[in-house]
Amino acid sequence: ISEQKITAIFSEEAKIEQEYATGIAQHDLKWCVKKINGLQMIIDKEIDPVKKLSYQRVMAYLSLVSYMYSEKAISNNSVKEAKKYLAILRLVDPENPDLFYLSARWLNKQNEAGKAIKALQKAVKLGFDNQERLQNEEDFMSLHNRQDFKQLLSTID
Repeated sequence: ISEQKITAIFSEEAKIEQEYATGIAQHDLKWCVKKINGLQMIIDKEIDPVKKLSYQRVMAYLSLVSYMYSEKAISNNSVKEAKKYLAILRLVDPENPDLFYLSARWLNKQNEAGKAIKALQKAVKLGFDNQERLQNEEDFMSLHNRQDFKQLLSTID
C-alpha cells in the first residue's frame, strides 16, 4: 500500500469523524441512528481490509465521542441529552462496560436504583473493575447501604 493511499484514507477518516462528531451533537437520535447504521453497513460490505479498519476506527471514535457527550450530559443532569448519547453509545459499542456504568449513573439519578444495580452488574460482567471509582462516584452514594451494591463491590478485585 502506498504512502499516498494511506494519507488519503487517513484524510477521509478524519473528515468522516468530524462530520459524525458534529452531527451527533447537532441532530436528533433518528439522524444519528441512520448515519451509524449506514456506517455499519459500509463496514460489513467493505472488502478492502485497510478501508475496513479505517471505518472501524471511525466507529471506535464515535464510541469515545458518545461516551464524552454522555458523561457531560449526566453530570449536567441533562436528562434528554443523556438518554440520546447513551443510546448512541449503545449502538456503536454495545459491549462497552462504561456504557453500563454511565447508564447506571443515569438510572440512579432517575430514582431507578434497582435498574442502576443491574446496569452495574452488567458493567462488571463486561470487565469493569475499578472498585475505587465505583465507591467514590457521587451518583452512587445513595446506593452504599444497599446489600446488592455491597455484594457487587465485593466481586471486584
